Order: sequence, then C-alpha cells, then structure tokens
Amino acid sequence: MDRVFLKDKEEKRIRLGHPWIFDNEIGQFQGPCADGTSVEVMSKSGLFLGRGIINRKSRITVRLFTRNREEFIDRAFFERRIANACALRAAVFSPEDSYRLLFAEADLVPGLVCDRFASTDGDVFLSVQFLTLGVDTFRDDIISVLREQTGAKGIFERSDVHVRGLDAFTHTGSFALNAWKGGAASVLAVDISDTAVETVNTNIALNGAAGTVRAQTADVFDLLKAADRDGERYGCIILDPPAFTKSAKMADKAYGGYKEINLRAMKILESGGYLVSCSCSHFFSAEQFYHMIQNAAMDVGKTIQFLGKYGPAADHPVLAGYAESDYLKCAVMRVW
Repeated sequence: MDRVFLKDKEEKRIRLGHPWIFDNEIGQFQGPCADGTSVEVMSKSGLFLGRGIINRKSRITVRLFTRNREEFIDRAFFERRIANACALRAAVFSPEDSYRLLFAEADLVPGLVCDRFASTDGDVFLSVQFLTLGVDTFRDDIISVLREQTGAKGIFERSDVHVRGLDAFTHTGSFALNAWKGGAASVLAVDISDTAVETVNTNIALNGAAGTVRAQTADVFDLLKAADRDGERYGCIILDPPAFTKSAKMADKAYGGYKEINLRAMKILESGGYLVSCSCSHFFSAEQFYHMIQNAAMDVGKTIQFLGKYGPAADHPVLAGYAESDYLKCAVMRVW
C-alpha cells in the first residue's frame, strides 16, 4: 500500500476530524502514489490516520474516505456509504420529498453530491456531481449503486462545478473570493506584488476562505508557462491584468501580451472550462480585444463560446465625447 507521511506536528487537524490533506503538509511519499489511487495517510512517526485517494495535481492532495485501516475503497465501500446516507434521510423525509441525498465530505464520500427529486407521480430522479478525482474514478460503480438503492427512474450528471480556479493578476482577491463563493473547490490567487498578496491573505481570513483560497506571489506569465509544462489544469481561469498600454503607440505590443496570457490560459483549461478575460486599457479597443481572443484560440486549436461580452457597469458611467471613460472590457467564455 502506498503511503503519504505528514510533516512533523501536522496531524492534529486530521485527528480532530478534518478530511483534507494539503500539499504543504506532506513530508514524504512512499510508493508511486499515482493520481486516483488509494493511499494510507500516516503521521511523521508512523501513526495511521486514514485512507484516501490522492491527486497530486490538486492543492488538496489527499481526501480521506475512511479512518478504519481494515476498510478499503471499492464498490462495497460505496454501497455502505450510500446505504447509510439513504437510511439517514429516510428517517427524516417522506418518499414524496425532494432533498440532498449525499453531501460529499459530510456523508464521508468526498466530492460526491447527489440530489433526489420526487415527481408527483412517484418517480424518483437523481442529479449527481462528481467533483473530485477520487469519486470520478468510481463513477460507474457509484451510478450503479445509486440506481440499485434508490430505484431512480433517471440519473443525470451535473459535474459542472469546477474543481480548481485560477485568479491571475488578483490585486485584492475579489475574483478569487467570488469563485469560492460560487462553489469552486480550490482557488489560486496570483499577483506579482507582495503587497497585493498580503491584502489577499487578509481578505481570505476575513471571509473564512482559508481552506479553499490560497494567495501566491508570482509572475503570471511564468506561472502560466509552468502550469502548461507541468500538465496543470483548471476549470475556471480569470485574467484581469493591469493596462498593458498607456498610449496608442504601444497598442501592438500590448496585443502580444494580452494574446500570450489568453493563449496560455486556454491551454491549461479543462475541456469546457470557463475563461474570464478582461482589459482596462482605453488604447486597446474592444475590436482589438475580441480579435486577440479569437486569434489566441485559433493558434492553440481551441473553440470558444462567448457567454457574455461586457463593458462599463452603472458605477463606471461613460461620458459622451470623452472616449477615455469607455475603457472596460470583459469576455466570459467556455473553451473546448
């Protein structure tokens, strides 16, 4: 059995019941520890803490499924967990009710969410979300068990809550925190300014998002290159850079900068992932902005679907005859 050993004094939170092992808490890997496989989590001294499924591409590297060393993660495991969840709800709700049947970590099945809907004629339908690599590995078994134990007439997958978010040029972290509020499982907020990152960390603490949102000082251009090189993938990426040009003479150079970050972001998005791209430069027109996005997509062989094209909101009124006040641009896209 592959094992993950924590660093010294990192096990207290886990022993108190928290099911997540973060990458910076791990001191040693024993064995291949391949993504999507089961591993034992040990304290530095060798105390067994639990068994979970590993994903080394995620900041939450291991999610614990059981603290019983004799229990293994297989179909029978999900049969027991789902049966327990069904029995708990059956004691509270009537067969005619609609309710959340499985609530991920709270029902000891990390990343698995299932909602039950009862129709007026008595049919039951399920909406299922596979939000982590761990449960996605057992997708077929889980769907089969749900069908057997609930008698559902239909099961629909809704795994559109993306696991990882990246907020590049984060400044104060507002986009990152909104991604967290919107359901992202983890968000990395990046800025080249140490002062900005300090502000983001303050805002993370004020909003109680310390377990999900993380701030990092880095050059976004370098980070995007490294993410592509290392095979990192994100479900949602937000690009809100400072103005790349302060004059019309520099518009062509700015075009190259905007194109590079958008192109690299598209390369590390999951298929069907969301890209939010912004520009706050008056000298980089909306026509240039959308031309740049389409050319970036063409260069990396991606298909983009615009879900929204936005400009200044009500708090940024545009004065007629004063073109400089009409400078904000934002595109919301899905990328394949």
